[in-house]
Amino acid sequence: MRHPWWSTLRTVAGISAVTVLLAAVAYGLFLYVRSADFYDYAKCGTRGWINSPHELDAELGFRAAPGKTGEEFYAVGPNIVSRISRDGFRIPVGAPDTVPTQRPLVLSLGCSFAFGSSTLAEENYAYLFAAGLHGTALNAGVSSYGLSHMLLRARKLIPHYKPDIVIFQYAPWLVDRSFGYAPTYFAKLPGPYFYRAADGGLRLHGPFYLSQTFDVKLDSYRDCRKSLWDRLHFFATVAAPLLVTQDARELATRYGMLRGTIPVPVRDRMAVLQAAYTEIERLCRENGASLFVLALDNPDTLDDAAVRQEKDWLAAHFKERFVDTRPVLAAYAEAHHQTPRLLFTLMREGKQMDGHPNALAHRLYAEALARAYAAQATPPPAQ
Repeated sequence: MRHPWWSTLRTVAGISAVTVLLAAVAYGLFLYVRSADFYDYAKCGTRGWINSPHELDAELGFRAAPGKTGEEFYAVGPNIVSRISRDGFRIPVGAPDTVPTQRPLVLSLGCSFAFGSSTLAEENYAYLFAAGLHGTALNAGVSSYGLSHMLLRARKLIPHYKPDIVIFQYAPWLVDRSFGYAPTYFAKLPGPYFYRAADGGLRLHGPFYLSQTFDVKLDSYRDCRKSLWDRLHFFATVAAPLLVTQDARELATRYGMLRGTIPVPVRDRMAVLQAAYTEIERLCRENGASLFVLALDNPDTLDDAAVRQEKDWLAAHFKERFVDTRPVLAAYAEAHHQTPRLLFTLMREGKQMDGHPNALAHRLYAEALARAYAAQATPPPAQ
């Protein structure tokens, strides 16, 4: 005769097995639903990279891959080629890949706006501004970067190259991207972030984990012919492995925060903003560089209260070295009786292909920088 505990054990084991099975099925369905947008992007995405010129980096999460060339594609028209030099800067496709020596050196740090997404390297504001000074642009902008990425790059590049001029971008999303994640077309892309140290100051911490985003290959799926078999194959070979690994790493990250082994990101926008721009100012001063803060954002929208507060602080702190391009673009659009979206973004066949600044916008940015630089270089009138 079997003991009662044996029956109880069998019952518990059976219930546990069913529970695990149901949980696995539910999680599988959850993954499949989450993969729908990812599949649609892979099949019919109208914007993205072919041979993305980015790679993983332990400190930054990701970076521009030295020596690599990639192409941005769109729904209509030709791709736009981007080439990265062996030193990690964006350069024109036909330019020599050598360490720049022609001074003044102009170091530009920022996100895709600074990188010049959807424009040629020679149309970029840093390139145009440096050319006007008969100098060399060091374009260290990288798509999806935030203030935390920019500051880490500045810590290495400014002491190494001793640039004459540093252009450090401002945009409201740069602050958002310093909370632990960078934007991407799919999946999660962790990056460095600010945390509060024991002494109360802000410090930079590395990414929670390295994303698999750049390991995903979508070229074989890039056509709009969909089928159930194709969707299932994509789910099994691409989406599910990526999402399961990501979920496991996200769970480990949250557990680490609860235990206190992983610092929690600071989400105080003004604290992050002031920490980043105060340090970049110090780095420039210690290395003999003139700093200009270039505000780039969308002139189609109005600044909200947080953005106005951030711009007011930057303007008060940097004075004439804070260059807000919104009024510049707005005035140009008004003078030409056009909406900023039509004038300053990539338009093809009457449709917007991308929301990044186009060549005209970059030219106006460069002219605004040139005016600010000239004002600083001109001595005040004698009293």
